[in-house]
Amino acid sequence: MAISRRSFLRGVSAVGLAAVPGLAAACGDDDEPAPSTPAQGEPTGAATPSATAATRRGPSSGTLRLAEPFLASSLDADAGSSAAYNLQSIGVAECLARFTPTLAVEPWIAARFDRVDDLTWKITLRDDVTFWDGSPVDAAAVRDSLLRTMEKQPGTADRLPPGTEFTASGYELTLKTPKPVGLLPTHLADASFAIKKVLPGNQLLYTGPWRVTAFTARESATLEAYDNYRGGPPWIRTIQARQVADTNTRSLAVQAGDVDIAQALLPADVERLKAAGLTVYVSPWARQHMIVLNVAAPPFNDLAVRKAFSLALDREAMAKGIMDGAATPAYGFAPDSVGHKGILAIQKFDAAEARRVLDAAGWLPGADGIRQKDGKKLSFKIATYAGRAELEQAAVVAVDMLKAVGMEASIEKVPDIEKTMSENSFQAATYSIGSAGFGDLSRILGLLYVPSSRNKDRYSNPAVNQAYAEYLETSDEARRHVLLESIQQQLGNDVPVVYLFNPKQVVATSRNVQNFSPHPNDAYRLHPDIRLGG
Repeated sequence: MAISRRSFLRGVSAVGLAAVPGLAAACGDDDEPAPSTPAQGEPTGAATPSATAATRRGPSSGTLRLAEPFLASSLDADAGSSAAYNLQSIGVAECLARFTPTLAVEPWIAARFDRVDDLTWKITLRDDVTFWDGSPVDAAAVRDSLLRTMEKQPGTADRLPPGTEFTASGYELTLKTPKPVGLLPTHLADASFAIKKVLPGNQLLYTGPWRVTAFTARESATLEAYDNYRGGPPWIRTIQARQVADTNTRSLAVQAGDVDIAQALLPADVERLKAAGLTVYVSPWARQHMIVLNVAAPPFNDLAVRKAFSLALDREAMAKGIMDGAATPAYGFAPDSVGHKGILAIQKFDAAEARRVLDAAGWLPGADGIRQKDGKKLSFKIATYAGRAELEQAAVVAVDMLKAVGMEASIEKVPDIEKTMSENSFQAATYSIGSAGFGDLSRILGLLYVPSSRNKDRYSNPAVNQAYAEYLETSDEARRHVLLESIQQQLGNDVPVVYLFNPKQVVATSRNVQNFSPHPNDAYRLHPDIRLGG
């Protein structure tokens, strides 16, 4: 039976692929029929022919100017997940799979995924994908790229385990893993696994619709259309992106006509931007704002302090006051409004209970109202950073809410929150993460709650680690649901992270930007069909 892209997307959710042993789609920009989906173990045959778009793009023209809150720190996607994410978001890098606006997983550079048995996956590649030098993206090239990622990014080991054996033949790549990997296509949609070719001198080539012609880390990037991109070159010839960390400056830049698209703006700016004649989107966002607590450092090595911190914060007031209602209060570890299922409410607001918890733990109010224990004040710093003005505001509001229960917090601004997180050099830190930046919920779990590049000796619970490992291995949806519930209950008991609110994304564009719509996963900001009108 042939499955079209449209029917495929209706039938597969990003939280599970157990019902789809052979994952396939047309992979073009149309609804051409995809190859039939075989039962497990059925041979897939030769490389899938290229999808032919009904109307090819091109020629490219015009310049699109972007104001981004963050740009890549490196042109090497293997420099870390943040670099890879930012390269993918502006149309430079691509993965074997990707996530649709409904957060369903679909092939991208791959044409199909077939699970042969518990340890074996066969990936059939498209035959029309090329690197920027025109060389084919065949099985050997993909193997080399994945091996380099595994070597350079040891944090990917939970998704593609060390010891995985690769067999490359033409456009078919077979992976035999040392342990089951239940949702391999989902994991390979993580930008960390962007497919690249390394030239002498460590120059990297990618497969995206735009190639890099100029780049300054965390400052600016100039991209030019890749003329041999599948389906024709992108409609836009040149992309000029610059990092503008200050939210107000991004807003003013798009209003003044200095840029064509400005991301991550504030809800308070919406009416002003509309009045200026701009197109403004207030759209679902698979993202959560939070405060990460360093469980290994005082005073947050005290469970009572962590619980009281969480109980003291009125998330509904934050969502309304800071985000003008363009957010929902966060009581679980991910937003449940973008397709995530099984999210439990494991935190709440109860200032009176916060005081009782601290009293019982021996943290008693001093003469100035700030609690003390064993001669030490309950005092700490909350780190925040530029790029997300609403998080800076949340930190200010949190300071007042915490003071109301006897906790003394001050704010420190750090230049690089990723560096601060990786070095564990904080007590508490505001943070924002795309809960579905990697599609499946396993990635937010893997980054924040088990040992990772963003959780180095900050928090570890053996029960969470064990349940997470099994969650990755199984493709049994019922079992995954049980494991996810168990993990959340542990997180509710431990409080390593305090959830604030789930924002909507506010994006403004000039009126001449066409075929653009914000993706709930902001790792997919640009695509080749965006155009500039008259």
